[in-house]
Parts: sequence; structure tokens; C-alpha cells
Amino acid sequence: MFVFPMLGRSSRFFEAGYTLPKYKLPLGVDGQIVFDHVLSSFRRYFDTDLFVLLCRADTNDRAFLIKRMQSLGVRRFDVIEYAGETGGQAESVELSLSRAPDEEELFIFNIDTILRNFEKDAARGEVAGYLEVFRGEGTHWSFVEPDPERDGHAARVVEKDRISDLCSNGLYYFASVRTFASALNLYRLKHRGVAGEFYVAPLYNEMIERGMPVSYKLVPEGEIGFCGVPEEYVKLGSLICAV
Repeated sequence: MFVFPMLGRSSRFFEAGYTLPKYKLPLGVDGQIVFDHVLSSFRRYFDTDLFVLLCRADTNDRAFLIKRMQSLGVRRFDVIEYAGETGGQAESVELSLSRAPDEEELFIFNIDTILRNFEKDAARGEVAGYLEVFRGEGTHWSFVEPDPERDGHAARVVEKDRISDLCSNGLYYFASVRTFASALNLYRLKHRGVAGEFYVAPLYNEMIERGMPVSYKLVPEGEIGFCGVPEEYVKLGSLICAV
């Protein structure tokens, strides 16, 4: 299953003068919006996998999102509204899994990034989790420290601390819902009473510490389209229109 937490406020866009949440902003031609491009990253799985969206109740977008999923041709999906705030992306994902079988494999992705050639890692059956990375600049990503003893495996995953040039593109995989839930519970116990958001990326450390293999898949930066902030959105729009 694929889960898309959509509880962000798009505050940077509204502060920049935009009047719609970023996933509803126009992108491309023929009435397409950011949401369409993001979901279409996974179109090869529209007939087989369950897609779950967790959206804000105060946007009244559930009916809109249902129609959009239908028009894209997604066969199985669920749109869940949530009123209130969560403790971060990891807790938002947790809310999306209340009806999911424990052994269901889980992919998590952002609603503001486009993957042009996504395919599930064929070797995912050999690991407890994996994340996609690219070689990038800056400090505002999640970063992977490679395991020097196991090629393609992670020794550590951290949030906004540049321990390498391997930056997460926001695609996270867990072998099962149970694996994700267990890692989140362990992380909560360890960080009880600590202020801040619960991100998904650091959950992998709980798994690594317990000997569970976590790998990373390197993808070219050119195969990723970012539109998380207004500047990225404008740049991406120019690139798409130029194609």
C-alpha cells in the first residue's frame, strides 16, 4: 500500500500569495495540478495497490480528492479526513493505518514531489525497509550514512544533519505495517517528553539497532521533481512546460 500524509498547511505558499494548498496548484497543461503529477509517479501500481490519502478536515477536500483519484484511474483508494494536528509525519502515517493488515507492505511518500521513473525495488524482500536517495546539496533533507561493511545498506538515517551527500527524496518503504508501527513505538519510548516532530526517516535507526537490514536505492536527481516550496514549484512548472 501507498500512504500520502497531506496534513501540512502549505504555509510558505500562502505567505507567498498563493490561494490554494500546494497540491491543488496548476502544473502542466489540460487542467493538471500538482496532485495529479505526484500520484502519477506510481501509475504502474494503480490497478494493484491500495492508495491511502490523509487530508485535513478543515480544507473540505475529501470529495475533491476522491474525484481526482477516480479520474486518474486509481482502482483502490481511501481518503481519510483528520481534524487536528499530529506530532509529525510519522504520526500522520500511523493514523492512516488503522484499517491496514499488519503484514501489508508499506510505502510512504510526500504529496509535493514527483518521481519520473519509480519502480518498487526488486530486492525489497531481502530487507526490513529501504529509502530512495539522490546525491544533493543543502542541509534540509534526511540523510543516509552508508554502512561501510554492507554495500547499499544504511548504517544511520538522520533528519537535517548532513552526514553524507545521500539525500532522501521522501520515498520510504517498510516491509510491513507491523514493522513501521514497532519502530515508531520504540522511537516514542526513547524520545518521550522530547519536543519536536516525529519524522519517518529516523525510525529506520530503531530497526538498524536491532539488526534489521535497511537499504537505500540511489536514483538520479534528474528523475525527481520537487515542489515543496514556491521557488521549486515555479522552477518545476517551467521545466514541465518546456518539455
